Order: sequence, then structure tokens, then C-alpha cells
Amino acid sequence: MTPIQGRRLAQLLMRRAILRHRPATARRAVRRLPIMEVVRALMRLSIREREQLFQLLGPEDAARLIRAIPHAESAELFGYLTPEEAAELLGAFKTRQQAEFMRELDGPTAKRIMAKMATQQAERLHLLDRYRGNSAGGLMDLEPIAFLKGQRVGDILKELVAIKEQRAAQFKFYLYVVDKVGRLLGVVSILRLLGESVETLVDDLLVAPTSVGPELEARKLAVMFHETGYFSLPVVDAQGVLIGAVYQEAVSEQMIETAESDALKTQGIIGEELRAMPLMVRSRRRLA
Repeated sequence: MTPIQGRRLAQLLMRRAILRHRPATARRAVRRLPIMEVVRALMRLSIREREQLFQLLGPEDAARLIRAIPHAESAELFGYLTPEEAAELLGAFKTRQQAEFMRELDGPTAKRIMAKMATQQAERLHLLDRYRGNSAGGLMDLEPIAFLKGQRVGDILKELVAIKEQRAAQFKFYLYVVDKVGRLLGVVSILRLLGESVETLVDDLLVAPTSVGPELEARKLAVMFHETGYFSLPVVDAQGVLIGAVYQEAVSEQMIETAESDALKTQGIIGEELRAMPLMVRSRRRLA
């Protein structure tokens, strides 16, 4: 199938789904066709058709479509949704991605969506919102694996087993050791722990941390990851308190997204066509 054929088929399926009110047909278009051809087809639908399409798609498929569009433009697509629908859809994204979307919305719209989110998640978004999206603070994980100094390896391993299923993605990285006020003291590889006696104090295994401030931009972070070979870096505030960890994967995704955004704008896929949509006006109506 050529790109043009894919785009035409996507448009056909989308319009058929809208006319016949068939969510399954809308989902089939998003799931089975090349995602960028689906995006191009979406841009050729009328404003009303786009709104109807997003109402047919569930959170998972809407999220897949939104992921293919740079945040500055895709955030506006939340204007098709009620605050409750937008909050549910945001749940399909990582916290830092949620924060990036929220930064692109006008203040009142963002507040109405935040009001429909769980309290803990809303608090996490407020914290990330302090920093630019392409900075360590904007990209960081707010819950790095950290333990207090003075703990024994055996006790730490027991705690790690308890959280492994929820935090499995971090287990190839490191854990951090802090004092009672949260200041970062050092870092230790999880693999290193596995080779030590259960009676060993974690304090004896620490390596001096290479930390970054929350304002450090993604490009400089990418250079640091390349030079050090680390998978993650702890993020500390001005007092040295651990506030998060930024992962190489998150920085790479940010760099790729920026490059893709520039490429899409160069190709004319987004930009004037999408910005011409009066979504902020419609957002204020739908989210009121």
C-alpha cells in the first residue's frame, strides 16, 4: 500500500465510522494503518468530523493517535473532550507527558482537567509544571528508588522485591541513598547489592553521585549520558535534596520528538493547517 492509498483508506474508514457511529471502525483505522498516514488523514477531516472521531475512540486509541503528533499541536486535540474524558485520556500517558500536554493548554482549561484527576496525580503534575518540558525537571521521574543511609542490604532487597512489579523498568538502573532530610549521599547499582552480604550496610557501597539540577536542558543531558554511559542521573535541588531521576530513555524520546516535530513542520503536515483550527474557543465551550 502506498502512502497515498493508506491516507485515503484512513479517511474512508474515519468517515464511515463517523457516519455510522461505529467505534470499532474508528479503532481499526488507528490500529491497522500507518500512524502517520492516519495523522495526515485526520488533518483533512472537517473540525466537526475530528471532534466526532475523538468521541468514538477510546482512551488507548486516542492516545496512540495523539502520540504521533508533537505536543504543541496534539495538546489542542484535548479540546474535543469534556474535562472527565480528558483526565481519563491523560491517564494513558506518563506523568511527564501529561505535564507537557497541560503546559500547552490555556490556564482555565488545564485547571478544569486537573480538577477531575486523582489528587496524587494532580500534585505530581503541579510539581513538574515548575520546570520547562525539555529540562531535567520536566523530564524526571518523581519517584526514584531511594533508601535511607544506615540500612542493611538484606532489608533493602526485601523492599525491592515488594516494589519490583510496579517499578520493573527501573531495575536495570540504580538506587539512591539519602539522609533523613532527603539530601543525596550516594548511588549504588542494584546489581552490586545482589553480590553483597545481607548484613552489609549500604553506606559502605556508595559511589559519589553525578547529579544534575532540574533546569539542565535535554541537549546537555544527552551529552552527559553519552560521556558517562549512565542509564539515569539523579536530579537534586539547590540544597542537594533528591527530587527525582532523569532517564536516558526519556531524554532520547525528547530529542527524537523535537526532531520529528521539526520534520513534520518542514513537510507541512502540521503548522498552519492545525493551528487554523479554533480549538481553544471550542475547548472553553466543551470544558466549561
